[in-house]
Amino acid sequence: MTADTEALRDAVLLGGDGCPACPFTVSEESGLAQNPGCLLTTFEILAMCAEGNRPWACHGDEPRICRGYASVAVKAGLPTAGDPILYSRWCRGEDS
Repeated sequence: MTADTEALRDAVLLGGDGCPACPFTVSEESGLAQNPGCLLTTFEILAMCAEGNRPWACHGDEPRICRGYASVAVKAGLPTAGDPILYSRWCRGEDS
């Protein structure tokens, strides 16, 4: 594992900022939301945001940018401003 990968992993483990079901929070609630495929994994979100050069919106408070994503994005050099990808539109295939 490279130093960058370790830093990103640590940022993901510490992210989420209080939202118990946030994919960037390591919790029972986030695991329950991700396991059946309701929410993307953190790495799927990061890859999509890097590819589209757009931040990720909070799935519970759209269109606000997810604070868990933002905490990781700053460390990873990913976008933290602009028109965020909305989960409500992404899950219907309307946003990516």
